Amino acid sequence: MRLFVALPLATACLAAPAVAQDRNPDFAARAAALYAEAPDIDQCRPGRLRPEVISTLTARVNAVRALHGLAPVTYDPATEDTATAAALVFAANGSLSHYPGSWWRCFTEDAATGARLSNIFGGLASERLIFVSMDEMVTGWMTDVRHMNPGSIGHRRWLLDPFLATISFGRVAGLLPDGRRTDGAALRIIGSNRVVPEPVEGGFIAYPFGDYPSQFWDPRALLSFSVLVDLRDKTASEQVDYSDAEVLVRQRGGATVEVGRVSFDNNAYGLPNSLQFAAGSLQPGVTYDVSIRNVSVQGQSRDFSYAFRITP
Repeated sequence: MRLFVALPLATACLAAPAVAQDRNPDFAARAAALYAEAPDIDQCRPGRLRPEVISTLTARVNAVRALHGLAPVTYDPATEDTATAAALVFAANGSLSHYPGSWWRCFTEDAATGARLSNIFGGLASERLIFVSMDEMVTGWMTDVRHMNPGSIGHRRWLLDPFLATISFGRVAGLLPDGRRTDGAALRIIGSNRVVPEPVEGGFIAYPFGDYPSQFWDPRALLSFSVLVDLRDKTASEQVDYSDAEVLVRQRGGATVEVGRVSFDNNAYGLPNSLQFAAGSLQPGVTYDVSIRNVSVQGQSRDFSYAFRITP
């Protein structure tokens, strides 16, 4: 089985921006509450997250995966140091990259590894930076509306990789010596492949799917669809072509919804096939039926259908 690696800028998410009026005056207190051992960013010490922060993050990732019928992941403390080192570099520099340079403050080889193999977050330092909760961070990775590459859903695809086995996490948030707030995080999510332990309903991963909590949805988000071809061989999912595919979204018992911004690729962000599209004017509490026709799967034309409803 081939090991897929991160691609440049596939999975970087900007922090919540600063605002003219401080909407988050308790940033320092909320950041401090994350830690069993407080970070000292100026001295390149990342601190140590409280165990319940790690367990909450892992639970949120698995809650999202469960919505798509995907097996849970486990937490891997052996790779946590690389994720934490990457988070420290982002926070210390108020900048974000999958490839931080050796001249960045607090740079280490562990940081380079963590940045390359993770969904990452941060990239701003400001006196009025908004604190982002762990739930909001996972939601941001799922919706990808603040992706550094507009129109990409790389974060989501890694989170919904059916072959994903383990994750690890680092976050460094606090104040810089000049009083600016800073925050950086890395969710190491690339490289821990396994055989998919059980079939996935319909043989595909769609977003949103079924009764879908609004917690993990944003009206600006692109919808997406990927075919899982083989439970044992990730590379088999490269053999999916959407060139002739037709996408139809219809309100159940009602009108067709306009579909736009349709694109597809076979990049190796999680499953190596993805169709993404926008559907206008989706309303919470309404059931929508999606049909995706003429998908070439290993040279055979297939049709797929599913439904979703955004729920409170």
